[in-house]
Amino acid sequence: MKDYEYGLPYIMRKMLDFESGTSFDLEVITASKLTTLLEITGMTKEGTFKLGLTTDGLTAAQTTIFNLPDLPIWLTVKTDGITASVNDVFVMVYVRANKTRLQLLCQGFIGQFSGINFPNQVPLSPLQISGNMGRVGIANPAAGAEFSITIPAGEYWKINQIYATLTTDATVASRRPVLALRDIAGTQTRIPSAADITAGQAAKLHWFKGAGVINDATGLYQSMPFPMELLLSPGYIILSATANIQAADQWSAISIYRSIFYSA
Repeated sequence: MKDYEYGLPYIMRKMLDFESGTSFDLEVITASKLTTLLEITGMTKEGTFKLGLTTDGLTAAQTTIFNLPDLPIWLTVKTDGITASVNDVFVMVYVRANKTRLQLLCQGFIGQFSGINFPNQVPLSPLQISGNMGRVGIANPAAGAEFSITIPAGEYWKINQIYATLTTDATVASRRPVLALRDIAGTQTRIPSAADITAGQAAKLHWFKGAGVINDATGLYQSMPFPMELLLSPGYIILSATANIQAADQWSAISIYRSIFYSA
């Protein structure tokens, strides 16, 4: 067989033939908390291509369409440069014919040294599998108020640990802090502190998977275990609910350590 074109065998070209007038494109869906340039490279039977896309940094799904002369044979997506570290950007790539999705080619977190590929995906690194890891701080609520944060649309949070300090005023009363997880229907999972907190204390409260129940009354430190693997969907609310909270009690130093997974 001698009929070659662009280095591809004749039989390969015939397998990729579609009816005349069929239009092809890549539908690239991204989610990212920073603005960074992506590099999309690949090949169709017409030759190689290189495309550029800048993420908008708004977390919500961003869709970009790239026209192609034919179906992609190979495809690689990575960040262009070192602005983004691994897991800063999540990408999904569909191939479409006449604006109809044919197949999800590849998806995953990417970085300068970690990309996604079609047709043979390079094995994902442990970092790519773990999601976008980091810390979220919650602003201190007003005195006497509880803290809360809502999982944004398009994000799923795997909660690793939650840390906060409750400073109580001089009012004589036993406070019992509770960490609550509320879904959109109002159903709650409630994880109480290891012990009550009395007047005039600054107690450090730490919830995490695998924790032992500890009440260090001298160091004013308490730890409490999560009862399950906590993967929270969009709309879930993480909040405190403190029995006998007083007007001048103050939550502060509130931190949530989580891994984010995006859903476009």
